Amino acid sequence: MQGFVDVYNKRMQTVCARRKVQFIDLPSKLAGQSHIYFDGAHFNEKGARVVAGVVADHLIRMFAEKGIVSRAAPGSQFPD
Repeated sequence: MQGFVDVYNKRMQTVCARRKVQFIDLPSKLAGQSHIYFDGAHFNEKGARVVAGVVADHLIRMFAEKGIVSRAAPGSQFPD
């Protein structure tokens, strides 16, 4: 299963780069956190919350770099 996930993620990264859209490399950001998966591929409730935080931090950082927001949200992994 992990081999399939790795191939899928690499392909998604390539497609995103080609189309010039954001790609969040969740596997690298979630490495070593097996407790957040229900079955090794799908997130449990804790995992969904962790992923939401990663995505929110990514968006906040992206918007801050574009000048759309001026600072990170309270509790963010990326305070200003």
